[in-house]
Amino acid sequence: MSKKGFLLLFFIFLGFESLRAQQVNIDSLKNVIDNLGNDSNDIIKLNKLTTEYRLDNLDAALLCATAAFERSKSNPSKKLQVVSEYKLALAYTDKNDFVQSILHLTKVEKKSAAIN
Repeated sequence: MSKKGFLLLFFIFLGFESLRAQQVNIDSLKNVIDNLGNDSNDIIKLNKLTTEYRLDNLDAALLCATAAFERSKSNPSKKLQVVSEYKLALAYTDKNDFVQSILHLTKVEKKSAAIN
């Protein structure tokens, strides 16, 4: 096998391993999310995870943002609700889903104005 052929196979293998690792991360992340509650600390943790995953795993970021937003709806902290929805809008932006992003950003703007 030529050096170029070997390098090509090597990089293809790395690509498949990377995809498989991301799937494992999503599956284990779902388990972590399922074990978190609706209290403020858990929602804050999910928002922090959203920020961390935005750099390298957009699916994980959207999963965390969605979980934080859904949990924040039953939390009495209006500020936490706004932050969670803002993080969700950013995750949708990163995924190039601009319709959802704008919908959530519009709600964030209205909710923020009501808080101040």
